[in-house]
Amino acid sequence: MTLKEIANRANVSVSTVSLVLNNKKGVSDKKRTTILNMLEELDYPKMNNSDSHSGKLIFIKYSRTGKLIEENEGFISVILDALGNECRRDGFQLIYQYCHKDFKKSIENIDFSDVDGVFLLGTELTPDDYKYVSLIEKPLVVIDNSLPECHINTITMANYEMTKTGFDYLISKNPNMEFGFLIGTEYAENFEERLKSVEIEAIRHGLRLDSKNIIKLDPTLDGARDDLTELIRDGLKLPSVLFAANDTIGIGAIHAMNNLGIKVPEEVQIIGFDDIVFSKSVQPSLTTLSVKRRLIGSVALHQMKETIANKDYRDIKIRIGGDLIIRDSTKN
Repeated sequence: MTLKEIANRANVSVSTVSLVLNNKKGVSDKKRTTILNMLEELDYPKMNNSDSHSGKLIFIKYSRTGKLIEENEGFISVILDALGNECRRDGFQLIYQYCHKDFKKSIENIDFSDVDGVFLLGTELTPDDYKYVSLIEKPLVVIDNSLPECHINTITMANYEMTKTGFDYLISKNPNMEFGFLIGTEYAENFEERLKSVEIEAIRHGLRLDSKNIIKLDPTLDGARDDLTELIRDGLKLPSVLFAANDTIGIGAIHAMNNLGIKVPEEVQIIGFDDIVFSKSVQPSLTTLSVKRRLIGSVALHQMKETIANKDYRDIKIRIGGDLIIRDSTKN
């Protein structure tokens, strides 16, 4: 059970559960007892009982618009839950800091004086934000963004390798396929890497991704559905194969096609990325590239410990692979 699920069950915020887990002030005795009893019933991993911890770490959840973090259901929460479990097992105190919109100002307002290391969620960071990451003068690991050309330790998914797996599968079924790429209107480094990978694979197979088939959609389920519906009604002709930059966009696209009578996969095949929970329940179910989110969370702490212990351990870019999950949206 994730921290978010526990918080919902106890009718409190995730930060309140975190305060209880880390034995911090700010929670009433009654509420603390309720949460502790619930954690005991669930056999949830506890903090090391020793008075001395291995260190104090902070997780900064930066949200520019929230569309990529909150809308991609369950993706970030699984990473965060795995990271929290690993920190508790190793006796680290992990605290959470939420930042919104102005990244530079948010970082300048955080007191890092008593922090041993910082995790930064980089999902919604843009290239304009990258230069301000250096304002964090503590051992730092950025999660879910490779921060290209920045000499900073990062951990993210193997976008190029995973996208190649999906491309190879589709071209084995459709050697001369016309294909398109559904990308979010909000910038994400992961989206850009996946698009570049598709373009590289197309060239490798003697194909070409036509610019008219790079389709920009709002990266929310309802937004992607509405945007694609409007584009099709305005005359957009969809190619026979679509790559979606993530599952949320892919699911929204399936809803649009269902509403307009476009048959999936008979007329259009579609593949997503992330394997969020809704990809199984949408009709037809979405073929996707499954990211090992819990592994990202657990490896992140190992990377942090190395970063703290060794000043030469820097500019280390870790990428975690995943698996192709074949479902109905690409089956003949």
